[in-house]
Amino acid sequence: MPLDEPPEDAPARSPAAGDASDEAPSDDDHPEEPAIAYHAPIHAWDAEDRPREKLVQHGAQVLSDAELLALIIGSGTHTSDGPVSAVELGRALTRTFGGSLRGLARREESALTRVAGVGPAKAAKLLAAFEIGRR
Repeated sequence: MPLDEPPEDAPARSPAAGDASDEAPSDDDHPEEPAIAYHAPIHAWDAEDRPREKLVQHGAQVLSDAELLALIIGSGTHTSDGPVSAVELGRALTRTFGGSLRGLARREESALTRVAGVGPAKAAKLLAAFEIGRR
């Protein structure tokens, strides 16, 4: 499978779709996802659940991969299923590309934009962040 293609068995779908059965296995090196309503706008979340505030208060190491991606992505979006937070977009991205940041970091812009809610601007932010990490 070329790196710029999403897995064949992972059709493009709304990031809000899915259930716990299609979650990637938990990685002990990374924090668990907080149990909050991801479809609500982040500004409506309690302050202690917001990724930026968590980072400032407790450090980046306490954030999940999806929360780190949300800080890079910057904002959620609206899909055919309704509003989706930046954290849920982060979850959809990692889930689509193997459940890890490494799998996501190897992808091309064309593959990233196949994920519902990720357009060229969000893909460019992600590609830039991963390039910074490689340097």
